[in-house]
Amino acid sequence: MSEQSGRFEGRVAVVAGAEHPLAASLCRRIASEGGRVVALGRKHDLLLDVARDHPDLIQTLTLGGMPHNVVDLLKGSWNGEPLDCFIDCMLLTVAGDAAASREMIALSWGLTDALEGGLKTAQGCGVLVVPENFTSSDSISGSISYDGLLNRFVNASGRGRRRAVRVLDAPETWTGADCLSAGDLVLSLFDGTEAENIDTRIVDWTPVPS
Repeated sequence: MSEQSGRFEGRVAVVAGAEHPLAASLCRRIASEGGRVVALGRKHDLLLDVARDHPDLIQTLTLGGMPHNVVDLLKGSWNGEPLDCFIDCMLLTVAGDAAASREMIALSWGLTDALEGGLKTAQGCGVLVVPENFTSSDSISGSISYDGLLNRFVNASGRGRRRAVRVLDAPETWTGADCLSAGDLVLSLFDGTEAENIDTRIVDWTPVPS
């Protein structure tokens, strides 16, 4: 899919896990098409690198040692302000690390709660990008698990669309071609016409053959 100049003009996006190569690429692509982006993640230096090419359009927000404080801040400050796009790549940043994965599941759960009001106000779209190689045992307690997060995200009630992109056989090293291919799929879900043609709430992506 070719880039569409101005496709995100005047739209606001939050991209979580922005230090991951795919998420970083998405931040830059949205900004290059006129969107304003909040790049959210845990590695400050990498977030600054994401914003370097579009400093006027990409704002960074670092999750420090107490990420729940940032979630509370987002919930209080956004408070229903329109949010057109939410892309959550947090789980991609910790794939294969069981302890960190459980923490990210809880963090993604909190971010969804914090930004839900803004998505409803703007009738925006949320996309959760997750690795396939998780199991329901990766849980904190009760329904706060990988399966619980995935089902809750795509089945959220209210205005706006919710989709999930499941990354099959996630590459150890993401190439530019991988980021472009996966990014095309993610961004297509924000295009009303193409999104209406996708009749499932969870779509799969596989890496580009080398």
